[in-house]
Amino acid sequence: MANGHGGRRPGAGAPRKRVNIKDLAAQTRDAEAQERASRAAAGRGREPTGSGASIEAVRTLDAFVNYANNLGVGADNILTTSSASFAPLTRIRTVLEWMYRGQFICKNAVDVVANDMTRQGVTIRGEMDPTDIEALSSEATAKAIWLRINETIKWARLYGGCLAFMIVDGQDPATPLRLETVGRDQFKGLLVLDRWMVEPSLERLVTDPNSTDLGLPMFYRITADAPALPRLLIHHTRVLRLEGSSLPYWQKLQENLWGLSVYETIQDRITAFDLATTGAAQLVNKAYIRTYKIKGLREIIAAGSQQGLNGLSQFMDLMRRYQGIEGVTIIDGEDEFEGHEHGTFAGLAEIIDAFATQLSGGLGIPKTKLFGESPGGLNATGESDMRNYYDLIRAQQMATLQVPITTIYRLMAQSLGIQVPEDFAIEFNPLWQLSEEEKARSASEITNAVLAASSAGVISDQITLKELRQQSTITGVFTSITDEDIEAADDVAAPPPAPLGPDGQPLDPSAAPGERGGPGEAFGKANVERDPRAQPSAVKPGPGAEPDAPGEDIKGGRSQDAAFGPVTLNVWGMPIHIETFAGQSRRGVDRFTGQPWEAIMRADYGYFIGTSSAEGPTEGMDCFVGGDYASPTVFVIDQVDPASGAFDEHKVVVGVRTLHEALDLYTRSWSDDTAMRHVAAITPLSWARFQEWLREGDVTKPYCPRVR
Repeated sequence: MANGHGGRRPGAGAPRKRVNIKDLAAQTRDAEAQERASRAAAGRGREPTGSGASIEAVRTLDAFVNYANNLGVGADNILTTSSASFAPLTRIRTVLEWMYRGQFICKNAVDVVANDMTRQGVTIRGEMDPTDIEALSSEATAKAIWLRINETIKWARLYGGCLAFMIVDGQDPATPLRLETVGRDQFKGLLVLDRWMVEPSLERLVTDPNSTDLGLPMFYRITADAPALPRLLIHHTRVLRLEGSSLPYWQKLQENLWGLSVYETIQDRITAFDLATTGAAQLVNKAYIRTYKIKGLREIIAAGSQQGLNGLSQFMDLMRRYQGIEGVTIIDGEDEFEGHEHGTFAGLAEIIDAFATQLSGGLGIPKTKLFGESPGGLNATGESDMRNYYDLIRAQQMATLQVPITTIYRLMAQSLGIQVPEDFAIEFNPLWQLSEEEKARSASEITNAVLAASSAGVISDQITLKELRQQSTITGVFTSITDEDIEAADDVAAPPPAPLGPDGQPLDPSAAPGERGGPGEAFGKANVERDPRAQPSAVKPGPGAEPDAPGEDIKGGRSQDAAFGPVTLNVWGMPIHIETFAGQSRRGVDRFTGQPWEAIMRADYGYFIGTSSAEGPTEGMDCFVGGDYASPTVFVIDQVDPASGAFDEHKVVVGVRTLHEALDLYTRSWSDDTAMRHVAAITPLSWARFQEWLREGDVTKPYCPRVR
């Protein structure tokens, strides 16, 4: 179509005069001769040639040109001249349709994105009755809403533009759509109209700055040869409008304000790929060629004797028959028969793969989906490419479908007589679906984290139920939690249950650390006033202990003090036997490598008395103790063998507030820098949950379900 400027660039005046390269060269030579004459005159003391007292300005070129060798700007050389080609494939509807019908790559280029944008549907958000949500989902299925949206995306990508007309019975489609005026059962569904079925009103554009269609046609008229509702005028608010690839404004004008077919930008790559694959197929057919030299063949053909030609044909048929049945080749004594085998196919696969990669990049579709192939290569999973692709699909959903599909669902609700809340919204379901094992693992991790926060008194029961129901869309667990359940729950966070002290009575959280009933109370034979940790040199190995013996279990007796006796701390009602104090050296033998080690402990280290662990039913759970006895959090580390990844045992850190502090105490108590290689997971727990796990859980296995 004409762009309103007579075919010239906007603001252009009279057409430019075509520049002749030979004239330009002659002008350049004249300018150079004039400059040389001026310099010569100046050297002889005379005035330079030309008017005025100064040298006249000479026009020069700002690009390299060598006409003798055909080099430079404007030279007649294919290596130095190039231009952007213009092949408006989008305007040739029949060619687009032939490509879609006849080439699987072209079909996938259109279908794959459309299918992925619609295959998972949406989740309805908002304070709605579950039965109303089910009714909307059933109506979308009955009206084939997602099938029509899928078609709209396909033909928008194929032709460069497409509409989905929202049919409302009893209303003038030329008027703006007002949802509140839609009556019961008036919505009849969507009618898909590609760009060739409608005529946009280019003389009347949307001027409302609040409209998402600003600058686009206000009306669309269905063409006379359309399959349904010919000559009908439709207001822009009643359509879902999609484009293929967007264009800049002046190019958009040339396409009647539509976009670009996805084929146009990759048509040269499609041709290159077809040539490469077709050539490879032909090469396979010619991998083995046989030649038969017949004496006097030229004379037989030149003579034009039908008898001679028939005799030659009969002889060749007889030879082929025996070759096929008996494997015998019959030839004349003076004839020659040869077979030529061509087995050189090196590089073909790489060439075809390179063209396939270009197609994939041009379309923004991973090769595994575009060509229907599985990822190959060492450790190849294709997950990163697929995740990036799914992120791109989600971005397109949010940009092009979020607003119109929300309108369609509101329209369906109005037609069904359903009152939608103010916070009504739709959310596209994720394309990356978890396996059943991943769902179970994710549900366990999320549930443990939420319940730990609830047990610690951080969140209320209402928030707990909301968080559990929120993650049900991903894991499929806790889907039966209703709004009534949440409303009936307590909305005030309850304080965590107080652990019991050594006398069976609850600890007093208000008591200062070290006082009777406080979280840092000391008992046994320890003297609180004379803290043995202030005298590390006074701590001696107890009777029978062999600290340096290879493989010796250093639990028991190591921390017995000559003056004060064994040291045991009561932290949140749990007795911890201290084996090695902060600042002391601890030695042992690595059970995996057999190498001896020695490390300076950065925290008090011991074990929980009366507990079991992965080391055995009578072996207490190992523990690092920080100085903040009032901390309500316990950190459980799943320790593994870094070489095999196999679970080793647990290390517990208490007396700290944060994960960073817990890992700092743990890693700084190692003799080398390999500590983090032993950490498979670290889980924060409340003291109540930790005590429950020690009583009822399986301490021989990792606490975190992700650890094998």
